[in-house]
Amino acid sequence: NDKMLFRKPLHELFQKKINCENVTTLTRTLFSKKSKKVTKEYIDTEKAHAAHIYEPLPVVIDRGEGCNVWDVEGKMYLDFLAGYATLNTGHCHPKIVNKMKEQASKLHHTCRAFYNSVLPSFSECVTGMFNYEKVIPMNTEALCNPNVCAFMVEPIQGEGGVNVPCDTYLSAVRKLCSEKNVLWIADEVQTGLGRTGYLLACDHECVRPDLLIIGKGLAGGIVPMSAVLGNGETMHLMTPGTHGSTFGGNPLACSLAMTTLEVIKEEKLIENAKNMGQKFRCELQCRLPKDIVPIVRGRGLLNAIQINPAYGNALNICMQLKDKGLLTKNMDSCTIRFTPPLTIDECQLREAIQIISDVIHSLKPVC
Repeated sequence: NDKMLFRKPLHELFQKKINCENVTTLTRTLFSKKSKKVTKEYIDTEKAHAAHIYEPLPVVIDRGEGCNVWDVEGKMYLDFLAGYATLNTGHCHPKIVNKMKEQASKLHHTCRAFYNSVLPSFSECVTGMFNYEKVIPMNTEALCNPNVCAFMVEPIQGEGGVNVPCDTYLSAVRKLCSEKNVLWIADEVQTGLGRTGYLLACDHECVRPDLLIIGKGLAGGIVPMSAVLGNGETMHLMTPGTHGSTFGGNPLACSLAMTTLEVIKEEKLIENAKNMGQKFRCELQCRLPKDIVPIVRGRGLLNAIQINPAYGNALNICMQLKDKGLLTKNMDSCTIRFTPPLTIDECQLREAIQIISDVIHSLKPVC
């Protein structure tokens, strides 16, 4: 029956050759008549007890799989925010979840006062993959010390609006920093791990920073995990007592990070991000009217559109996207980001493009 169909994983439905558009229409509307009381109760409870530091859309997510999430009333959505570009490998990736269960049942935390049996393997894995000599594992999303004499930059500005620099910008940064003997730190917390169609956004220009910061999706979005990578000349300046992190290098995070990097390679998520991103931008540029959306920008699956303010506020447009089954968030009053998991397939991408197109074409001037 319909409820049994709704609860089956999407890959099983596709294997049975059920039309994906019919499946998504069914799962998004199956509980559309159900009372919104459940959602309201969750939201009211959070408002009563949690500080109001975000402005979330009125949807309460209950579970996720891949690029899809379901709210507490059973409605399915395409997740085009992915935890602020954290869930590169998608929601609840089975290989990463199984590794979490395995490692958590064995050892999930010590501290750097002792050695543990997982950090050595993680250190070897991550330095080899990113071609650096040393790593400092952390449990925060970024590292910035105002007393360091260095130039620190995001290769693509993330929270500032997905602003892509000109093609020679990073090369010029590398050249100038080398000439002036200035340390160049690349913050790839949001742009790294395949998000832009390359392992690192710096790879678009084949340049290498002195220090590299990665994070967000490093441990599959399950636990906070970040890392600072550099060569021996720089990293040898870090001695016992100069820096530390209580949870940095814990076995659970390191184990999940290695598994996440395996998934990124095995499932060719970098190539998928590049291909899906090109199709996404091309389709939006062709379909969306330039008077409403003058700019579509991004690389890989880190993208944004600029809304003409004469046609409304970006947050209100995100609300309309939500009502049609696509979740994302505005970055300011006229910019909307699109950062789905790198596991997205073409069927899901087409559906998202159609929803975005429908909403944009329905907009009327507000002034």
